[in-house]
Amino acid sequence: MRLGILAETSDRRLVNVEIQQQSQNHFIKRSLFYWAEIYFQQLPRGGKFADLCQTVCINILEKNIFEDDRYWHTYHMRDDETYELLTDSEEIHFLELAKLKEYQKDNPVTWWLEYIKNPHSKIVDKIGEFEPIIKEAVEMFDIVSSDPDAQELMRIRNDGEIEYNSAMWEARMEGEARGKIEGEARGIERDMKEAAKKMLLAGIDSNIVASSLGLSISEIQSLSRS
Repeated sequence: MRLGILAETSDRRLVNVEIQQQSQNHFIKRSLFYWAEIYFQQLPRGGKFADLCQTVCINILEKNIFEDDRYWHTYHMRDDETYELLTDSEEIHFLELAKLKEYQKDNPVTWWLEYIKNPHSKIVDKIGEFEPIIKEAVEMFDIVSSDPDAQELMRIRNDGEIEYNSAMWEARMEGEARGKIEGEARGIERDMKEAAKKMLLAGIDSNIVASSLGLSISEIQSLSRS
């Protein structure tokens, strides 16, 4: 299972959160690729480099990819000798659930990792006693899990990803032209955007639409104006 959410903060930072259940080869390169893609897509034709915002990728992993005992690794672009930060435009986090031994009461990150591991665990219940937002998140999880509309949105997104991945794989196997690959991708993208329009017309919050269908905030804003 993979869950991805792209959000924009109040100070205009783009944050991509990905929860990955399965172990994958080359995951670090994959994360760097997604960071580059999100960073690149901020700049429309004729745009200014000054408009580019900090882009943060947060990878929450069930399977470990680092050999040490630290559950949280953070990376930036720095000078090899002085470690001077080149830019804060790039920030990539890897959080490995299996390495978290116990939550820390003064560390909210550990609260959320426990929640992601199991929202109905006794540990999460205990955290909810002193942190209302965790208790609220559990209640929201239960509502969404039992909501047919929310389940349908998850199905639409999952089907889209399956169709896209299948089309790419079959085209590569059969040696078909790039045009067919791109055509399949455009068709899936069109279906995603049509689903987004229906959700917006139904009054669903644009941030929820974006995170549910894997579209960027700018794409949702463009659809809401069309």
